[in-house]
Amino acid sequence: MRQTEILIGKILFVCILVSLIILCAGAVLFLWQHGHESMHNSIFLAEPLSFRALNFSTWWMNPSRLLQLGLITVLGGQILRVILTGLLFAQQRAWIFVGMTVFILCIFL
Repeated sequence: MRQTEILIGKILFVCILVSLIILCAGAVLFLWQHGHESMHNSIFLAEPLSFRALNFSTWWMNPSRLLQLGLITVLGGQILRVILTGLLFAQQRAWIFVGMTVFILCIFL
C-alpha cells in the first residue's frame, strides 16, 4: 500500500513538472512573439471547444497551443491521480471510497 502511494506521488510530480515545462515554454514563446503588442480589451476571440479543432502538428510552433497543452497536462495529471487513488481503494476493498472516487471522476469528465 505504501509503495502505491509513493508511486502515485512520483507520477503526480512528473505530470506537474512536465506541465510546468510546457507552460513556461509556451509563455516565453508567447511573450517573444506578442510581447510588444498592445492589449485590446474590447475584442475577445474564443478558442475552439473540442479537441478535434486543435491541430497537433502545429503545437510546437504556436505558443497558445503550447499553453493549452500545458493546461491539459495539468488536468490529465489530476484525472490520473483520481484513477490511481480509486484503484488503491479498490485494492484495499474500501468500496465507499471507490464510489466517491468514481463520483469525482464523473465530475472531472
